[in-house]
Amino acid sequence: MAPTGDVLFWTFIILGLLITLVGYQLLASALLPNAVARSRTALTRRPIISGLTGAVTLLITIGLFAGLKALGQAGTVVGLGIIVVVSTLAVCGLASFSRIVGERMPSAVDATSPWRPTMRGAITSEIAFTFPFVGWLLFALTLVIAGGAGVLGATGLHALASRLRRGAGSGTRQVTSDPADAPADALDQAPPAPLPASPQPEEAVA
Repeated sequence: MAPTGDVLFWTFIILGLLITLVGYQLLASALLPNAVARSRTALTRRPIISGLTGAVTLLITIGLFAGLKALGQAGTVVGLGIIVVVSTLAVCGLASFSRIVGERMPSAVDATSPWRPTMRGAITSEIAFTFPFVGWLLFALTLVIAGGAGVLGATGLHALASRLRRGAGSGTRQVTSDPADAPADALDQAPPAPLPASPQPEEAVA
């Protein structure tokens, strides 16, 4: 059985981390509102791609840190800087997730205090994350998916992909709008042009 001191130590460590995480999400919402908004768009529209992005980003970050750490103290400092940047992007994604959760529990004071949905969602989520095993797994999945959304949204990759897709779609519409490039089936199904009216014969002069 673990000593009481160890149990209290880890309890306060976990509580401190949870409280700090709420503060970081509120700070990101206040200082980086556009990044949080774009992260929310990526999270709601492409959660699978966000999850894959988060997993790839996590693996790349671990690999970069391990490689830079082998270079010495300077490499370790650069690796820690990369971790700080990636963590900031992940916090933006978590803030967008917490806001979505908080908006599902609306309050009358949200109109005058727009930060309250983020705080309400963060507290609710983190209480659920403390549940053993199930909550821990849910926290890991949320961190990967929301972190990936933060990377896509904060860096503008999601908006860039949307613009490229719209550009490709508009180009396709322009090409198909030309009758010469229209499909053969569409030309066959087009209604025939009306025949010109035949001239009426002139009446004979009596």
